[in-house]
Amino acid sequence: NAVIDYRQLGLRYKLYYWQILYNTAAAYCRMGQWESAMDKLVSATQDRGQGRGGNIEVALKSVERREILDPLLVPVGLVFRPRKQEIEQLRQRDFLGKAKVISSMIPNDDFGGFEPLRQQKPGFYEPKTDGVQ
Repeated sequence: NAVIDYRQLGLRYKLYYWQILYNTAAAYCRMGQWESAMDKLVSATQDRGQGRGGNIEVALKSVERREILDPLLVPVGLVFRPRKQEIEQLRQRDFLGKAKVISSMIPNDDFGGFEPLRQQKPGFYEPKTDGVQ
């Protein structure tokens, strides 16, 4: 494909084939494979067709001088920007409410979370003598 249009996914970005070839050449430059980088850039000049051509000729000269290319980056905020309706649905909602202890083996236990058994004081399980529980 000459271009990948991400509008179908709700994203405002088009990725052109020559950009992929340019970034592949940048990766080859970082690995020191200058001939492979040159081949990818030559392919990018031939397949540039749509979109802005960028500075592929400048990149070719940089590769000839054995200079490492910087990869093309996607502009910030263009790849993922959800619609306003989707953001409004992200507000926290408390569907379950606050947890409360219904049954416990430990008398007077009001802990409502999940954790391993806690250390108890000695004599904790003995009934109270004053009759209040």
